Amino acid sequence: MYKVYVADVGAGLCSGIFSLCGNDCGYLQLDCGAQKGGERAFRGWKRIMGFYFRSPDTLVLSHHHQDHISGLYYARKVLDCRNSDELFNISRLYCPIIPKVTGADTKKLFLAMKFVNALTFATETGIMELDLIELIRKINKPGHKLNFQALAKGSKFTEGELSFEVLWPPKEIDLADISKSVQEAVNDFDNFLEKYPKLKELYDMCIRNITVENYTQTGEREINCRSDKETSECVTALHKQMDEIKKIFPDIEEVDKSIKKAANHLSLAFFETNQRILFLGDLENKEIETVCDSLENKEIRDFEILIAPHHGTHWNNKLSNLKSKYCISSIGDNLTKYFKEQFYSVSECCLLTFCCGDLIVPWPRCYQKSY
Repeated sequence: MYKVYVADVGAGLCSGIFSLCGNDCGYLQLDCGAQKGGERAFRGWKRIMGFYFRSPDTLVLSHHHQDHISGLYYARKVLDCRNSDELFNISRLYCPIIPKVTGADTKKLFLAMKFVNALTFATETGIMELDLIELIRKINKPGHKLNFQALAKGSKFTEGELSFEVLWPPKEIDLADISKSVQEAVNDFDNFLEKYPKLKELYDMCIRNITVENYTQTGEREINCRSDKETSECVTALHKQMDEIKKIFPDIEEVDKSIKKAANHLSLAFFETNQRILFLGDLENKEIETVCDSLENKEIRDFEILIAPHHGTHWNNKLSNLKSKYCISSIGDNLTKYFKEQFYSVSECCLLTFCCGDLIVPWPRCYQKSY
């Protein structure tokens, strides 16, 4: 038995996958974010935990965009770290690997994305965490063991009776479109920092707190606790410059768009090996095609649940070769006009959170063509 719970968080994703087979049960949380602030995402996460009556065992982050992680920052703000009953028991954290991309600096893209995220969340919540691994450690119960793994194509992980295999990203990418997009975003960020020397000083200080190598190597390993001293120094430096930073946020938003577009290419995609679930993250057209080719080579085309890429707004004609019982889109009113109607043709039942609210799938109205 398994259930997929997708919380209605507008444009974002906050989903729980629950597996139960005899005594072998598990709860995997897939992303926790909303485009319009972290509170809505966090409330969605709490509803999912209320449904499963427990904290997630595993947290999978498909990528590092705000609309997929903002609820985690809000959790860091509102949870009382002195009261362990409010904190989580997350044992495993998975993120996509930072791949090597020919002709592009993906490490710099990663650091740029973490820095811009930190600035955004600091202005909204007062919390400035540079490294998601550290953030998860701080919303976990004290002393709870946390293992981390960067996932690449071919990586496998399990939750209860469910087994998953990663389809994207690979460890190395040699595609001109991706290389161009990544390097353009890096150049945009470098040009932005040149305009604001004080911000560059803050960036140079902050990136010292991120161990990039954690995200460039596969293999699960235990994460050791680290002193908060360096992080507190960054927060102090940030607060001294906050008034100035807020004045230049329109510029930051433009750079953020460029970074997000590039990062979509490196989003996580995976499938459940018994063909129950296919998740395509925020992949762009070319990567969707590559993933579909990989599935075709494995002679896999039928799934029970397809979680549509980029909230159902991204499409590639190769998707027409797939079939699913349910197609799920976590989508808000600002994106519904971009929803690709082709998804109706590849699924028996197409479900949108904007129309249905929270979704719990398999869903009893399974014979309805669309909703």
